[in-house]
Amino acid sequence: EEKFRREIVDLAILQPGEKIIDIGCGTGTLALQAANDVGKSGTVLGVDATPSMVKRAKIKASRMLPDFSNLRFEEGLAQALPAEENSFDVVFSTFTFHHLPGEDLQALVMTEIRRVLKPGGRAVLVDFPGGHGHKAHAHCCGADVVVPETDPMVDLVKSVGLSVERCQTVRMLG
Repeated sequence: EEKFRREIVDLAILQPGEKIIDIGCGTGTLALQAANDVGKSGTVLGVDATPSMVKRAKIKASRMLPDFSNLRFEEGLAQALPAEENSFDVVFSTFTFHHLPGEDLQALVMTEIRRVLKPGGRAVLVDFPGGHGHKAHAHCCGADVVVPETDPMVDLVKSVGLSVERCQTVRMLG
């Protein structure tokens, strides 16, 4: 899992001092890696709707980053993020959208991503193409270059005024 999450974090080309949010952070693996990348001058917020996941993420962070002052985890919903408008340089969402029942909720979450993303910011959205499997599509949003793609996530991204820089399939296993 750590190798795969590292690949996802690397897609964003994080810089020291950036503000990051990880939506659906689970046990916090990606958020921990991002916190290391942005350093003490940056901040990372991991948000998950499941209290037990937030608890596990906090425990993992306390073990792996003794001083994790630039990282915090909160319980929250993807459609109502505990954050101000235009507050993050990078938004990550890894394997969250397939848990959202219905297109309306998915559109609401994408609108929320747009709300918290700073102008010129980047979003890295990773999910299964059309269900579960051993591959995932990674969507890097925020640039002005649009890559033609038939994945429904691309239409969802464009519907809130973001553009797609790159779509790619990433292998989760082996």
